[in-house]
Amino acid sequence: TVHCWGAGTHGQLGNGTTVRSAGVTPVVGGLQATQVSAGARHTCAVRTDGVLVCWGDNSNGQLGIGSDAVFVSEPTPVNSSLRFTQVSAGATHTCAVAQDGFPYCWGSNAFGEAGDGLVYLETDIGYRSPNRVNIGIGVHYIRAGLHTTCARATDNIGYCWGRGAELQLGNGDPRPTGWPQGIYVQPGRQNTSDRFRFVDIRPSMGTFTCGLVENNVFCWGTGQRGELGAGSNTMSSMPQRIRG
Repeated sequence: TVHCWGAGTHGQLGNGTTVRSAGVTPVVGGLQATQVSAGARHTCAVRTDGVLVCWGDNSNGQLGIGSDAVFVSEPTPVNSSLRFTQVSAGATHTCAVAQDGFPYCWGSNAFGEAGDGLVYLETDIGYRSPNRVNIGIGVHYIRAGLHTTCARATDNIGYCWGRGAELQLGNGDPRPTGWPQGIYVQPGRQNTSDRFRFVDIRPSMGTFTCGLVENNVFCWGTGQRGELGAGSNTMSSMPQRIRG
């Protein structure tokens, strides 16, 4: 049974209120789920029957419920007949993997984080319902961060898209993109053999991304506060192995 706690100003606890809770609180309806993901101000869960439900802030359409409601305080099914296996709630967008293995995203697309090949203005809402990512391959999982999305494809290649101003896409290009970008050992040398094969990859709720390759952790993007763990405080467009 799903329980939540913490801030509840946007209904993100799913208990039918907008009140914070310092204690563990059951989500309305005794929700049974195989996976839960908490974003900045919204929460999503994959029910045991594969139906995806979300609740909380919907100001950017990140609940995927096909509604322009500002927020929802109870679990609400997304506007799709698809069944899902995994979900990731980001800051203002959400992504999930359907049972057929293909990824979908919705909500903000200000920097192309929905992965549809387009980039909207920051004031625009991207999608209010799940929209398939233009990646052309199935994925093991997908992760939504601040304004960046990453996925591990079925061939274990890592892809990222969305905001790139802090070099968090790992492709050496600071421009935002709505097209999934393969992550290479050295940006610019884009041969298949030069691609990283990830065990896990996660964009942060900030301006950097990290991934696990075999037994080594690599990070890239902003490192001004030492986020990259590479012994320096600089930005890097190239994945840097964490020292230690």
